[in-house]
Amino acid sequence: VESIQQFCSAKLVFRRMESINMEAMPELRDRAVKTLAKCTPNLKELSISKCQRVTVLALKAVADGCPQLSRLNLNYDNLAVPTAAPGVIWPPAGLTKLTAIDLRGCPNLTPDLFENLLQTCQNLEMLVTPCHITDVDLNCIANHCPNLVSLDMSYSYYPTDNGVESVANGCPSTP
Repeated sequence: VESIQQFCSAKLVFRRMESINMEAMPELRDRAVKTLAKCTPNLKELSISKCQRVTVLALKAVADGCPQLSRLNLNYDNLAVPTAAPGVIWPPAGLTKLTAIDLRGCPNLTPDLFENLLQTCQNLEMLVTPCHITDVDLNCIANHCPNLVSLDMSYSYYPTDNGVESVANGCPSTP
């Protein structure tokens, strides 16, 4: 964390940074991600995939500090997607410009939180769903994702033909 803070303060290059991939950094914690969020106002792409110690608090800092963020990879990032609990607002409101999100391997993503995401991020063009999605979730995609052009539902065990048809009929941009 200290090395990230030193790097941010010593290098103005972070102000111009548009993409950061921190995939599979098991020791990465909120403090470092919050520091990066303060130093990268032009960030458009972020991957904190497999960073199991990064929580929703860091994601909120990213949402607040990186207003240009359009692509987010939370693949197997179980703490940045909280379980539904009173007072938990997910996703953070600052993520409204997201056009792409990868949620594969996010077991804590409840149907309510998934619908909140789709309502908050109505500009989504690319969505990778968690494997536990259902026809209800696919109906939410159909209702809230008119700009979707890429949908990855691989390894999704629960959807039926009805759910897939719902997406096909509800997302006019999907090829």
